[in-house]
Amino acid sequence: MFLIKRTNGIFYLCYLNSTCKWQRISTKTKSKVDAKKILKQFENQQGSVYPHLTLSQFFQKFLEYSKIHHAKGTTDKAAYAMRFFIKSVGDKHLDKITPLDIEGFKVDRLKRVKPISVNIDLRTVKAIFGLAVRWQILEKNPFKFIRLLTVPHQRPIYLNREEINTLLAAIPKQWFKNVVLFAVNTGLRRGEIANLKWSQVDLSHKLIYIINSESFHTKTGKERVVPLNIVALGILESLPRRSEYVFVGEKGWKLNLVRISHLFKQAVIASGLETKLHFHSLRHTFATWLVQNGVGIYEVQKLLGHSSIVVTQVYSHLSGGELHKAVDRITVNLN
Repeated sequence: MFLIKRTNGIFYLCYLNSTCKWQRISTKTKSKVDAKKILKQFENQQGSVYPHLTLSQFFQKFLEYSKIHHAKGTTDKAAYAMRFFIKSVGDKHLDKITPLDIEGFKVDRLKRVKPISVNIDLRTVKAIFGLAVRWQILEKNPFKFIRLLTVPHQRPIYLNREEINTLLAAIPKQWFKNVVLFAVNTGLRRGEIANLKWSQVDLSHKLIYIINSESFHTKTGKERVVPLNIVALGILESLPRRSEYVFVGEKGWKLNLVRISHLFKQAVIASGLETKLHFHSLRHTFATWLVQNGVGIYEVQKLLGHSSIVVTQVYSHLSGGELHKAVDRITVNLN
């Protein structure tokens, strides 16, 4: 069971009925606090009335939910992981999945992908099963005590300023140079750039607003305001408004995420830079340059839109100079 807010501002309660169909009931309120109270009361009255769903049946219900509440990339990643999980363990009833099934899935995936990818799949499917618990389809999550694979720590790959110039020189299309330069000066994700609309741009206050819409959801589901530096601002001021979207291709069409990655990889190869670089490396570069120039981790977290400071701390090793300044303030001479 969960709540959704319709365009009229009213919250609706969504739940699976006894025939495995999503059903909506109006809470008749625009107050989220009151809607949550109604949801809690309904859960207590409803109890566990769900039939024994198979993995594939539950997966379909999850996709319907995910398309409403998650970014397309999140839904696609979940679909990818869940299909492999069903293929590995079989289309069992949801309440028959055991930790042994999950360990078998780990072994199967490890034959095909690296440990870090296995862990991503495990976390993804675990989160999906977490929804089954929340919706009262399952009493407990079978992934609860499953351990992730040990993966050597890898620091984010980033570029220095000379490498950025080398990369830009290898890009023949000016519109794509603008995309790359904007990414490294704002730290925006690929999907955030592709879906950025002029209505989200405030040139007078040097701000852009990263928001959720019917066609796009941020990775964390949270919206944020991103300040523009002089380079990012200059790019926006120079662009013609050929579409509702800020960045478009040669024909004025909305950017395709796969094409963005493809063009970036072409530029990396043409420039002779490290082939492990990908478009997301520009976001790492933005964060790295901030930390190297003394910006605090908490400020970097806000700018990147990370849901937790734990995610941002991957860049903390770069702030050694600032940390030395901090400890030097309490120097004590014991002689």
